[in-house]
Amino acid sequence: YLARGPMKESFKLIMKEDLSGFAPQIDIPTLLIWGKTDKTILLKDGFQLEQIIPASKLKIIEKADHNPHKNASDILCHLIRNFIEEVNLNRQIIE
Repeated sequence: YLARGPMKESFKLIMKEDLSGFAPQIDIPTLLIWGKTDKTILLKDGFQLEQIIPASKLKIIEKADHNPHKNASDILCHLIRNFIEEVNLNRQIIE
């Protein structure tokens, strides 16, 4: 959205690209993190991905937009850390 010149056209093409057909092929635990106020990629897309990626979890950060690493970094880190710990714990149980 900040792209200018030739990059702007590339960005538009990338944003139009629908890769959701590949999502069901993701066969590893997947954490989807969405900012509730994201206007770049809407939350409804997060819900759709959660439905089609088999081992996925959607976590929503209430007061974040498209850049939770900027405006909710503590929460983002907490979610990622918890997810990694959960996946590692599940692996240990299976082994």
